[in-house]
Amino acid sequence: MPDAAGFTVDDAELPGPDIAVLRLNRRPPPPVPLAVLGPEWNSWVLDAAKAASCPPDYVLAPLLATASVLIGNARWAQATSGWAEPPHLWCAVVGDSGSSKSPASDTLMRHVLPTIERRITVGFPELLRQWQAQQEANEAAVEAWKKDVRSAHRSGNAPPLPPAGIDDPEPQAPRVRQADVTIEKVAVLLARVAPKGLLIQRDEVAGWLLTMNSYNEGGRAFWIESYGGRPYRVERVKHPQPIDVPHLAVAVTGGTQPDKLRELMREADDGLLARFCWFWPDPVPFDLSRTAPAVEWATEA
Repeated sequence: MPDAAGFTVDDAELPGPDIAVLRLNRRPPPPVPLAVLGPEWNSWVLDAAKAASCPPDYVLAPLLATASVLIGNARWAQATSGWAEPPHLWCAVVGDSGSSKSPASDTLMRHVLPTIERRITVGFPELLRQWQAQQEANEAAVEAWKKDVRSAHRSGNAPPLPPAGIDDPEPQAPRVRQADVTIEKVAVLLARVAPKGLLIQRDEVAGWLLTMNSYNEGGRAFWIESYGGRPYRVERVKHPQPIDVPHLAVAVTGGTQPDKLRELMREADDGLLARFCWFWPDPVPFDLSRTAPAVEWATEA
């Protein structure tokens, strides 16, 4: 084809377009140090990444967050005698729509974690039935107490004290992860059924971050504090007893898109975004593998 000066140029000699000009504001991502995982987990991450046709970073991020909450408050890192930190990690992946961010975590979230949660809930149905039976007995005890109070009032005697143990809260099923991220719900779970910590799983973390204060003005401050694992008390309007959390510690995993992350970074820097480990790899060519990651091995490990 003739160029502007009239010379003929063979199309085969023309180089392809340099797409890097569209990404001048992005630094090259560092390589993922999979070797530190050991050979077994290294292979597992690579198999899961190939099965989802995604960079291994997208598999590693939810794996680290999940491992951190399973370790939980059983082990803290201690830098000095007066400085200790919980192991809970906040890991978020960044990528354009269709880059397989969600499929990368499917093996963990659809197979490995549900199996672990089923194991830790063994015996809970019986515990719930016992609580329900006790509630019926409590109601009968309250009715009898009310009759005694009325009788004492007619007789001019001091009223009897109410029966003890009638306000025991309903037991909650043990769990590792949670998508409902209201402050009171998370506090109840951390105080009663997840003392080691809780994994907050959000497919779109930007939506969660942007609406933290929608239902509670102290929502964002609550989540900032949930990184440190310190004691926390939630006061409730409709209940006289507060919720005391010994260690307010959660792990977080999810994903978002570059444009949404840019919107988040326009807000005031209160340290919330700095708590995340951001995984922002270059995309990989679409190529599905026939090798599925070993679910049973990962669950046992």
